[in-house]
Amino acid sequence: MTRHFLFNTVILFLIPAVCPLWAENSYSAPDLSSFFDIHTVEENYEYRQRLKSLITAPKEEVLKAPSRIFTQGLTAQRVKFRVETRGNSFYLLFLNEKNRVFPIAGRGNYIIKRGLEMGEFKQIKIFYRNDPGSFIRIFPAGERSEMDVFLFGKSVYNKTILPLPLENFLTLSFSRVIALSGSVLKWPLLLWRGDRELDRRIEDIISLLRARLPFLEDTDDGAQDSEGSFVLIKNGVKQEDAVNGGFNCSGFTKWITDGFYYPLTGSYLDIERLKVKHLDFRGNRWSLPYEEERDPYFGLDWSRNLAVNLITAQSGAKEQQSPVDPESADLRRVDFFSYIEDVGYPVADLET
Repeated sequence: MTRHFLFNTVILFLIPAVCPLWAENSYSAPDLSSFFDIHTVEENYEYRQRLKSLITAPKEEVLKAPSRIFTQGLTAQRVKFRVETRGNSFYLLFLNEKNRVFPIAGRGNYIIKRGLEMGEFKQIKIFYRNDPGSFIRIFPAGERSEMDVFLFGKSVYNKTILPLPLENFLTLSFSRVIALSGSVLKWPLLLWRGDRELDRRIEDIISLLRARLPFLEDTDDGAQDSEGSFVLIKNGVKQEDAVNGGFNCSGFTKWITDGFYYPLTGSYLDIERLKVKHLDFRGNRWSLPYEEERDPYFGLDWSRNLAVNLITAQSGAKEQQSPVDPESADLRRVDFFSYIEDVGYPVADLET
């Protein structure tokens, strides 16, 4: 008896939310305007304005300042102020309350850095997301300032010019920072909190997949064929354990795609169609001699064929009637990241 994973049936209910992603072959950037609101970044400029004389006071006075908590009148936001010394600098921290604590890496938090010897202002660090790697740094640059931006630990903007001196930003609102840099920075993307409904559905899919993972076996060159039998990818021969067979990485990605494909077609993806080579779309004259011996682009062809077959199934067209460009589903443009032809994106950037 062939073992069919329940994923392929249950996922049917999630198809309406996911298939449109493949229907839009252009993979154009989403309209983020409805998810962007400068007021979603908690402000503490009211408290910074109130402590302006302390912020700019001689270092001896600042270093003696006690920690305190202030409730702002305009937003009722509670803000904690404290001073820390590290190395040859001291820091003035303005931390917004979140869930009854005052985390350093919290949205809207300001950290003002001054030199311990001379007391000069070195930089202002502002977290714009609840993430330790998502922040901006503003540096003095004469009558103007320069700003660097990091998103989830990755540098995405460097030396963006701001038309005001650093001292002005000590008490300005964060919304003003956005306004002054909005013509250069993609703030809607940096501050985007996601599509809650779509995120929820994707999380449902991920939860469903995770629940099935303990039942999956690892098998070299393993996959399920169009009938659901466990076979070897290279020749279609059934695995030794045809009931409790398993997958390799290619078979696993096919299994996931089958979860979307089966409800649309009534069958699983055909392995031979996934092994089709696209010599005109990748490789070079140096890789060509190794096509049969090493098959260096198997993974790329396989991945593109998964996408092409799913696009075709979603459109309702027959493959021979409406052939799909193998590269049509390539995600070649992602803001802040560089696409490498025939490779994709650096593994180091996956977390971001």
